[in-house]
Amino acid sequence: MSRRDYSVKPWTDYFEKDEMLAVGKNTFSLYRCGSSGPLILFLHGGGFSGLSWALLAVSVSRCVYV
Repeated sequence: MSRRDYSVKPWTDYFEKDEMLAVGKNTFSLYRCGSSGPLILFLHGGGFSGLSWALLAVSVSRCVYV
């Protein structure tokens, strides 16, 4: 039985930009890929990060990093 690799991957493997967005007293990290086409927003659940959606974001966008 092979072991699964659960090591943390860098966001640059999946997205083009990492931006910070300030809304009131809160600051959000946005990972972006592409600059045209429809905007799709993926919101992660508690205890995870935006990278939870990395593989799905790559599969629905034109960005191919993996």
